[in-house]
Amino acid sequence: MSKKIKVALIALLVVVLGAVGFMFSKVKSNKIAENVIVNGINIGGMTKEEAKNKIKVFDTNEFTLKSEERSWKLNLDELNFEYDIDKTVENAYDVDRKGNIFSNMFDMAKSMLGHETNVRVAIKYDEDKAKEQLDKIRKEVDREKENAKINTDNDKITIVPEKNGVVLNEAETNKAIEKRLSANKFKAEAVVKLDEPKIKKSDLEGMDKALGTSVTTFKNNYNRTENIKIATNASSGVILKPGQEYSFNAIVGKRNKANGYKSAPVIVQGEMQEDLGGGVCQVSSTLYNAALKSGMEIVNVKNHTIPSSYVGMGRDATVTDSGIDFIFKNPYKHNVYIQNYVTGGSIVCQVFGSKADEQNIEIQTKTISVSQATPQKVEKSDLPAGKEEVDKASRNGYVVETYRIYKDKDGKQIKKEKIATSSYPKQNGVIFVGTAPVEEKPEEPQNPGENNSGNNGGGETQKPDGNAGNSGNNAGGDAQKPEAAPKEVKENNKN
Repeated sequence: MSKKIKVALIALLVVVLGAVGFMFSKVKSNKIAENVIVNGINIGGMTKEEAKNKIKVFDTNEFTLKSEERSWKLNLDELNFEYDIDKTVENAYDVDRKGNIFSNMFDMAKSMLGHETNVRVAIKYDEDKAKEQLDKIRKEVDREKENAKINTDNDKITIVPEKNGVVLNEAETNKAIEKRLSANKFKAEAVVKLDEPKIKKSDLEGMDKALGTSVTTFKNNYNRTENIKIATNASSGVILKPGQEYSFNAIVGKRNKANGYKSAPVIVQGEMQEDLGGGVCQVSSTLYNAALKSGMEIVNVKNHTIPSSYVGMGRDATVTDSGIDFIFKNPYKHNVYIQNYVTGGSIVCQVFGSKADEQNIEIQTKTISVSQATPQKVEKSDLPAGKEEVDKASRNGYVVETYRIYKDKDGKQIKKEKIATSSYPKQNGVIFVGTAPVEEKPEEPQNPGENNSGNNGGGETQKPDGNAGNSGNNAGGDAQKPEAAPKEVKENNKN
């Protein structure tokens, strides 16, 4: 090794050792590193006590959070908020003291050359109470997204633009508040996430005709109404491309508590029972009729075992989580849009598309057969003789065919399409017939003095018959009269 190299190495070693010695002298001193800034104040080179006396913060009990055009006031006193000056000074004191020897030397050198290190003012507050306040604000900030939709007024089509949903990001908003408070600032913007809707206005361009509309009404039963609203909303907002199928079950999803469904009357094996999702079949049936009227290809449909009150026989479509589905297909060369909604006590289902695909369609149903129900009479020992009591109502059975009639512009039939055969089995009811003996009322004794004066003319006073009026009770009963077979039903869908 040459002499010059040895000299250079010795010089470098001296510099390094000198720097290390200087660093250790600084570390062992009780002063904060040079150019440490807290809230705009340089506390470098100060002792901890000097720094505590030097740091100034503006204190207030109110913080403003903003989002778009709205703002909210956070009460800092309710959050037990305070600035932690002791913790702040400790953090400042740790500058150039934490980390390995080489990084500390580098940071110390930068400080000596004028590089500033900013230290945030430490804060303390009740995190649970802060979350409570943010939860309240979130309820006002959050907004559901809205698909673009089609409005119709006297056959005039108007497309309403979509609206983005807004969701408050509580965690990021909390960080933003902490950052501003640490900087001794008392205003911040809420951190929100935009939730874009699936259907945009541009997706509905060219939808200039309501090809089919169906409306059914329902009574005000809270649970059933809630189920109807959930299913109607879930089944809506669907664009079908040419040849694409619409599966009610796939689109609506499971009818369970997780999806918000409640217990309401449903048909199970021909009987009415309480179960989750009662009322959903009215939505599928209403949509079925809109699909029929709009010319959609019906891929799969099945009727209920009991005729529905909201649509005629042959016009209902049952669905179940266990597999029964309602499916139809877009047969046209243009997209169609499924839009369903609840208004008041009505379900409205609409199929929109191109005016070029408009057809003159009439829906017909025809009753093929009627099976008369025969109630079973069962004796009941605790029911008075001559009395009858309906235990289970009878219901006639029907077989009904559904047809779609296509007509030209002059109303002349050009095609008749059979859609489905619906079978509603009869139900033989049960009538209890009373067998318990009927006790006769004893005759009331007469007052001997009351009947002597008026009977001298030979007339005879009749005693009341205790059994009068009972002999005809068997003819009345509660047995239902046989239902008359419904006539053929026609409905025209010419728009």
